[in-house]
Amino acid sequence: MTTQQTSPSALQTVLALLAMLIGSAVLAIAVAYVALENMPCRWFGSAFEGGCGFGALGASAGVALIVFVIAFGCAARLYFRR
Repeated sequence: MTTQQTSPSALQTVLALLAMLIGSAVLAIAVAYVALENMPCRWFGSAFEGGCGFGALGASAGVALIVFVIAFGCAARLYFRR
């Protein structure tokens, strides 16, 4: 006896994608915040005229973008692979 797999409905797929987007965004924000709080100013030059702050903010935004893309891509791949 074989079991037949049913494909998820369109609503289930949309809700799963929405959950993946929200989860990836929360993870990216958390990682960016931790990175922003822990990166030393010496990585971005001197603290004169806000150079450290702008450098750290840009780096944490870049980290957030990378984490979001990777997390969403992995979650979507796992969801649609089943």
